[in-house]
Amino acid sequence: MPAAANTAEEQWVAPMIGLIEGVRTYVARRRENLPSTTDAYLLDDRRAALVRRSLFAAVQCAVENAELWVVHADRGTSRQYRNAFEALVAHDVLDAELAIRLADLARRFKAGIEPRALFESARPACLDLSLLCAALRRQLP
Repeated sequence: MPAAANTAEEQWVAPMIGLIEGVRTYVARRRENLPSTTDAYLLDDRRAALVRRSLFAAVQCAVENAELWVVHADRGTSRQYRNAFEALVAHDVLDAELAIRLADLARRFKAGIEPRALFESARPACLDLSLLCAALRRQLP
């Protein structure tokens, strides 16, 4: 019987670690390719596209990661949240300010973020995504 519980735990933890590593990879790509100025970013379509895709993928992985953690943590309950980041606050995984920034980032990407705004928010977004990864990783066995 303990082996089955361990297997179920492993089935939940492995995707979480994979998603955390996915966010870290995309954030690293963004850092490698982000020009130092807004003008350079806007003039280099290839780098701008790579930064946009990398950040979009990192945000998607972060949302999936948060949702997976909440599903596991709330198993057997009927709690309702506006988004997964709010749920992480309720579980004392994230502070409210970080959760608000992450939810706003996800909302802006879903709505379609303007290139200049993307450049200006890229560095703080990567820091917030890294903080999310660290917070979730601390929750895993």
